[in-house]
Amino acid sequence: ELYLVGSFLLAGLNVAGYLVRFAAAESIKTENKDKIISIVLVGSAVTGSFGPQLVTYGKRIAKHYAGVYFVTAILSVLNILVALSLRAPSGNSSDSVVSAPRNDNEDVEEEKIEENVSEKKSKMSLARALLTPHIFCGVICSASAMYSMLLIMSATPGAMNGETSRYGFGLSSTETTIQLHIVSMFVPGLVSGDLLSLVGHCRFILLGLVFNYGAISIGLFSNDLKSFIACLVLVGLGWNLTYIGGTKLLMEGYKRTQSSASQIKKLQGLNESIAQGAATVGALLAGIVLDIGNGRWALVMWYALPSIVIANIAVVLLMLYERCTSRDDDDDDDESLYHALDDPDVIEEEEE
Repeated sequence: ELYLVGSFLLAGLNVAGYLVRFAAAESIKTENKDKIISIVLVGSAVTGSFGPQLVTYGKRIAKHYAGVYFVTAILSVLNILVALSLRAPSGNSSDSVVSAPRNDNEDVEEEKIEENVSEKKSKMSLARALLTPHIFCGVICSASAMYSMLLIMSATPGAMNGETSRYGFGLSSTETTIQLHIVSMFVPGLVSGDLLSLVGHCRFILLGLVFNYGAISIGLFSNDLKSFIACLVLVGLGWNLTYIGGTKLLMEGYKRTQSSASQIKKLQGLNESIAQGAATVGALLAGIVLDIGNGRWALVMWYALPSIVIANIAVVLLMLYERCTSRDDDDDDDESLYHALDDPDVIEEEEE
């Protein structure tokens, strides 16, 4: 029972850690937000690389994983000390917006909206904001990324080296596969922010889904060691792009709805609750699917596929929505131009 309580508390710590990317993005200027979201997640690659060593060290301190929890507690205290040293930037000052050398007027307006958002009231309810296209699609992508990744990653040890394993690769091969998976999840964050700015959020997410489709295809038709490694690496890459892209869509969404600071925090919390809930379902299903399929790796792939397809449909629909709205805006601009040309003052000026 104590282990269950400890795991429950660690889950809360995990969710709070994912929220750090929002705090980091809100503390900097607009043009760097894409990059900072991805770079923050790179920190997880550093800790993930020596995580197994910390587990081994914790087992030496005390028996039955008590030492592992003690090491985790020390890391949590360090997290608290770092968090207490942070200072939130002032959101009321507009001087930085005026003095900042910007070439694009739209970026200036965007910064003004973000810096003064705490002074505004939300224009729509929380439920309506959650159902707007960008926010809704962002939540779906985040949930899909967490579900498919946790399902496949959690099933990997049992499939490769568990009691029901058909393949028997050994503990060393399993550890190597998981470590490469973790590296592929977070290291791409060094460049994914630049890629996001270059191709746009929808194409960025679609690229991540392509990686996921590649992983599913390999897992369905091959089950040697190289295939397991390739599958897990592609899943990690797909998670990185889909999850970061979903985060960007969420931020774009509450900017479009002009949500208040309070509503933004609620939307962020809802997004993480849904995403982590999907991750929990994926982790729980991993053992069940292996048991049902007698350790068949291909069955895990079939259970992961639907969430990827759902995210794919959501992104395509969002792209169609953005294309339609951009056409409407162009038509409005053309119509206003025609009205201007019909204006008598404009006609007189042209005649002169």
